[in-house]
Amino acid sequence: MAEINFSKQALNDIDEIALYWARFSEKTAKTYIQKIYATIELLAQFPHLGKMSPELDYPTVREIYAGPYRVFATLALNNVFRLLQYITVRFHSTLTN
Repeated sequence: MAEINFSKQALNDIDEIALYWARFSEKTAKTYIQKIYATIELLAQFPHLGKMSPELDYPTVREIYAGPYRVFATLALNNVFRLLQYITVRFHSTLTN
């Protein structure tokens, strides 16, 4: 199993996702965050899961969907996965409080 390191940006993105959805529903926020962490666990077990990102020109960076979010990660030579960031792809901040 690969070790996982979170970039500062990845941790900030997770916090922002949780805060955004918590404005509407704590349950929804929890569901999205759990989905992201479940995907991260899959990456730890299967480091080559996912695909190359079509917008990035880095063959070592992989992407995998976690609900409506994409997880971007890179596998280092020492079997350490570095989570880079999360980017929303289906939902945008169009909902209002």
